[in-house]
Amino acid sequence: MAADPLEPLLALIRAEVLAAPEGVRALAQALRERARVVIAERDQQLAALERENAWRAETTASLEAESRWRQEAMATLEAGLASREAKIAWLEQTLADLARERDHERASVASLERELATLSAHASELATLSAQSSAAFADLSREAESLRAEWKTAAAAHQRLLEHHRELLARLADGLEPLAPALPWRHREVSRRLAELIVALRREQA
Repeated sequence: MAADPLEPLLALIRAEVLAAPEGVRALAQALRERARVVIAERDQQLAALERENAWRAETTASLEAESRWRQEAMATLEAGLASREAKIAWLEQTLADLARERDHERASVASLERELATLSAHASELATLSAQSSAAFADLSREAESLRAEWKTAAAAHQRLLEHHRELLARLADGLEPLAPALPWRHREVSRRLAELIVALRREQA
């Protein structure tokens, strides 16, 4: 069994009481004073402990409030980060879509440039054909004018020849008309007159 720490004090008190009984009251008074001092010190210590506990409770509450604030701020930051990550993903998708549209537009522009080059070549060919057609049309126009002039000349010559033939026929008719009553009795005269008319006609046609 462990020794009682008050045992030496109790032994001392018993020895003092046995040695001087009149000192019991003084000892009791001293013990009461000591107890008062000890209790006062304990009360001060308890008050200090209560103040420290109150401070610790207040500090703990403050720390808990700060911890909640930090958690809320962290949640807000995480939500903002998630929003930013979603926005970044959207921007990356948008950039990818724009890149695909840019590639498509470049391909379309290249195709249009090829079509434009083909159309330019066709236009050049058409211009060449147009120039050739214009030259051919000019040649045909000149040939047509020449043919019209030749036709007019030929028509005029034909008209003159026709008028000449008509004139010859009229003269032949005029020359033959007097011979009709002489047939058939004056055969020689008619033959001579016909020969003269033939010679005259040949002379005019020569």
